[in-house]
Amino acid sequence: MIVLTGESGVGKSTIEAELEKLGYRKAISHTTRKIREGEIDGVNYFYVTVEELLKLEEEGKLGEHIQYLGNHYALVKDQITDDSVVVVEPEGLRQLREKEDINIFAIYLYASEETRKQRMIGRGDKLENIHERLEGDKVVFKGVKDMVDGVVDTENKTIPEVLKEVVDLYEKVLSRG
Repeated sequence: MIVLTGESGVGKSTIEAELEKLGYRKAISHTTRKIREGEIDGVNYFYVTVEELLKLEEEGKLGEHIQYLGNHYALVKDQITDDSVVVVEPEGLRQLREKEDINIFAIYLYASEETRKQRMIGRGDKLENIHERLEGDKVVFKGVKDMVDGVVDTENKTIPEVLKEVVDLYEKVLSRG
């Protein structure tokens, strides 16, 4: 499983979608956050209530579960396969690393705060939400580089360039066996 992590606006979902086009299966997470314009339930996320998510946790069905900026995010175990790709926050990555029965390759995508801010403005995020996310990310992502197998800087790079770096890193590890 390829696990992508990185701060808000760094391009995780874009790279995840590009990996899907190459044949990787998107592992769809559950979330309690509000659906954004253009998102589709069951495609981008499974949008659920807090109660529904906690029930899945009680039933032992979650591979990882975090709270981020007041919302819950979780990955149900049946979404975790060797040929899948998922976007998670550092705490979710830590939880996935603790699972001995799954193999993950984690990549941290990086871009400057200003670039990420401009990307969030470009996708229509509200300025107060952008500020909250940028500040929250400073805490949440502290030390994340020590948890991953590779780092890809997305600053001033095209989507195909970033995708190539991600795939090259992954294939390099696969070739080592």
